[in-house]
Order: sequence, then structure tokens, then C-alpha cells
Amino acid sequence: MKLNELKALFANGKISKADFVAESYKIHLGLFDYISILESSNVSEIVINSENVIVRLLEPPVKIICPSGDLRTVGIESLNFGSYEKAEFKLLSRVVGNCQVSNPVFMDIGANIGFYTLGLTAEHPNLQTFAFEPIPSTFAVLKKNIALNGLKEVQAFNLGISERQEEVEFHTYPSQSGASSRVRLLESTDCARVTCKLETLDNFCETHKVSPDIIKCDVEGAEIFVFKGGLKTISRNPPIIFCEMLRKWSAKYSYHPNDIINLLNSIGYGCYSFEENGVNKIERVDENTKHTNFFFLHLRNHEEIIRHFSSSRCS
Repeated sequence: MKLNELKALFANGKISKADFVAESYKIHLGLFDYISILESSNVSEIVINSENVIVRLLEPPVKIICPSGDLRTVGIESLNFGSYEKAEFKLLSRVVGNCQVSNPVFMDIGANIGFYTLGLTAEHPNLQTFAFEPIPSTFAVLKKNIALNGLKEVQAFNLGISERQEEVEFHTYPSQSGASSRVRLLESTDCARVTCKLETLDNFCETHKVSPDIIKCDVEGAEIFVFKGGLKTISRNPPIIFCEMLRKWSAKYSYHPNDIINLLNSIGYGCYSFEENGVNKIERVDENTKHTNFFFLHLRNHEEIIRHFSSSRCS
């Protein structure tokens, strides 16, 4: 029974004060379990206020809201498994720190509620950060997280980035907001549909007179369309690219991650698998590939970064 239900029973005289105190304490006992959970996780504290449940992470040092009902959000994942993409974030942050630009432009494409936006901007205050999230409800939480961390310099846009400018229907899931996509990825009972605006990276950059130095792209299988719609921008000033590529999601869009590799190869990029100590160049993704996050580095423009972060040198 929930605490509010117990309170109602007591208020209506259905249970005694003693029974109410005893039964409600059984619920409150769960609070004390979190002491040991925090000791072994990347979460330093949990704050509960009248509006939200907020977790404070140790690395990166940011606060992030846990949206009610979302089973796989950053804070809940960190409590369940100790951390959220900790090694991936750490390596990307190191790469960003080695970017040879005084005020690099970071574009978080598929920002969700902002883990990478918040973390990289907090650790690298010189970043000019642009965050893109098409789902209105998720975007609202992203904006709250940006404000919660006092990151006034971050610019957030309620847009998806793709190969053409249009409005399309997305499938979204309150219990797993990170799986939102134009095609239905999960056979979930809580699937909802919402109309979202899409823009191309080329159009956005031309309109805002900006060019990315670092791109994080995680758009649940639609990554190839981001790059197709931004090929001019990426070719003109090759950014560091950190990209998720899942075969099961790209298949929903009738392509293979190797199509992304081929596309970016054609403009001088190499694909690198993420390793704990650095990166390793790979030619193809196949059924034996365990990685889901990859770096794309330009063989000429990022030669110094490639040399510095190759796994054999970093180990």
C-alpha cells in the first residue's frame, strides 16, 4: 500500500494512529537502504522536493532529475548499476579536453534529458553547447536540468536533426524515454505518438552561423540521416564524432551501421571502437561486434588525437 493511501485511511478513521505509524514506517525504511546504495554508486546524494526526485552525480559533478515512471533514466540507471556510461563519458571528456580549439562547439544530437550536455559543459566550461531533443516532454526535463545546474550558456532546441526539414510522428515511451524514435522500437504497452520538428544539420549551422567541433549523436537508429543531412558541414570542418550504432535499431530503418562507416569514410574519417584505455580503429561492424558506441575521427585533421588515444599507447 502507498503512503498516501495509508494517510487517507488514517484521516478517515479506518486505522488507528498506532497502526498508521507502524505501517508507514515500513515504507520509510526503504529510505535507509539508499545509504548503502550510494556508497557503491556514482550518486552522492538524492534530493526529494515537492516537484522532483533529483540525484547528484559524482562524475560528472551534475544534478539530474529522475522523471517519474521512466525506468531507464540516468539517475535510476546509476542507482541500479552503480553508474551510467561512466567509462564512455570519461573517455569522451578526455578527447574533448584535447580538442585543439579554444572555445569548441559541442552539439548533443539526441540529448534526451541532458547527461552528456550537462556533464561535458560542467567539466569543460569553455564549450559552446547546443543540445537537440525532439520529444516535447523530454525536452521540458532537459530544460529543467540545464537550469538546475546553472548552465545559462547552453542552448537547447526542441528539434530532431535528420536529412530533411519536416514534421514527423515519433513513437515515444514514458517508461523508456531514451527509446523514442520515428519507427516503433519497443513493443511496449505505453507507446505514445507525438509530432516533432526535424531540421538538417547543414541548415541549422548555416542559419546560426556555427560549425560543430564535437558531435555526440544518439538518435535510436536514425544516426545515418543526421550525417546525410550534415555532410556539407562535416566535410567543411570535420568534427570529432561520438556515435551510437546498434544493428538492431538501424535495421528498423533498413540500413546497417557499416553504411555510416562507408559514408564517413568517403569524407576522410576512420571508425574507432571504444576501449577502456582508448580507441581502436575498426573497418566493419559485424555479428561479433560487442561495442555500441564509436568514435569517428578524421584521419588528417584528428591525427594528433588518434595518436594520443590509440589503446596501445593509453594502456
